[in-house]
Amino acid sequence: MGPHGYRPDPEVSRLMGHLRLNRTAQPETIAWITSESTRDGWQDSPAYTELYTGAQVHAHSIGFQLQPYWLKEKNMTAKRLGSILRNRGIRGVIVGPQPQSCTMIPNLGWEHFAAATCGFSLQEPRLHRACSQQYQALSLAWDELRERGYRRIGFALSVESNLRTEGMWLASFLARQSTPAPAGFDIIPPLVLEQWDDRRFLAWFHQYRPDALIGWADAAELLRKNGIPIPQACAYALINTAGLASPAAGVNHHMDALGAAAVDLVAEQLHHHRYGLPAIPKIVMVECSWSDGPNVPQRHGHKPGRRRTGK
Repeated sequence: MGPHGYRPDPEVSRLMGHLRLNRTAQPETIAWITSESTRDGWQDSPAYTELYTGAQVHAHSIGFQLQPYWLKEKNMTAKRLGSILRNRGIRGVIVGPQPQSCTMIPNLGWEHFAAATCGFSLQEPRLHRACSQQYQALSLAWDELRERGYRRIGFALSVESNLRTEGMWLASFLARQSTPAPAGFDIIPPLVLEQWDDRRFLAWFHQYRPDALIGWADAAELLRKNGIPIPQACAYALINTAGLASPAAGVNHHMDALGAAAVDLVAEQLHHHRYGLPAIPKIVMVECSWSDGPNVPQRHGHKPGRRRTGK
């Protein structure tokens, strides 16, 4: 088992060992499809960068190499890109996280490829996919805050974030709110914004005065800029700690392991000569874990309960 709990398929590992012994030419290429507004725009996301690096390292270790292909290049269409890939002898495709939810890429010629995607932003076609255990991610943050003595836990997100997780974050938060709570535990309605709006977020915060929040780093910085110190006035559990320069409390999605899982989904199909869209797509979920940090301290006078490990 790897350092983050991801266990590669032994059949895939055996196949890759065979390929390494018999391959004398360049490693086989797996295409990595991006759709940002600029060619390298995906590199602006720390989580995406960790995801790609993890996929790249794992691909190399089992005899493949990754090559990004930009779907928004001038005069590029999905059909043309599919033709380019076939002409270059590329049989494997990974669709990276897309900049918008509900993305559709219908005309690549999927019948020619062994394919997978990362996350839930690709709506069509329905490929095998690797993703974080998003429901667990929110539950983990909630449980850690509660065990540290916080009693007014808030959560704010955009409709886009909700779609990108197939509603799992919001469902998990509401489920945690519905479970029996100790005396003195207050229920704060989650804030769901059609489009993220700083003023509406701040108004919601001042109305409900949570003692702890779950969210993105940008919202934490917004609170600080508006005179709300973290964690003195409000603890802040990051929903994803990817790319942070210093330790912070929040959820580690192990993006590198997620990328490796996507590579294995493609490698397995290549081994079995399976091309085209799957009749029943499968999902490989990578478990999250909690990272401690100064933004979520133990509340004064509260005795910690049983600590969770991410399961």
